[in-house]
Amino acid sequence: MSSAAAGRLAKPKLRRLLLDSLKVHIPIAIGLAVATQFSLKFFFKDVRREKIAEFYRTYDAEKEAERLERIGFFERKG
Repeated sequence: MSSAAAGRLAKPKLRRLLLDSLKVHIPIAIGLAVATQFSLKFFFKDVRREKIAEFYRTYDAEKEAERLERIGFFERKG
């Protein structure tokens, strides 16, 4: 074994390094973004929409106005 062969290292790949890296990372980023959007929709947005719909199904505005009147919410101060 000669000393010249032992001292040689393989050249690093520098050309198109960013492009090759982006080919891997862009689809991963898009996939994670889509997965995050669907999980937020199903776990938060739809649940919140159902809770709001249930609230307004059982909400009585006149009864709430009477309650606020009883506690003095509509009285002027000063």
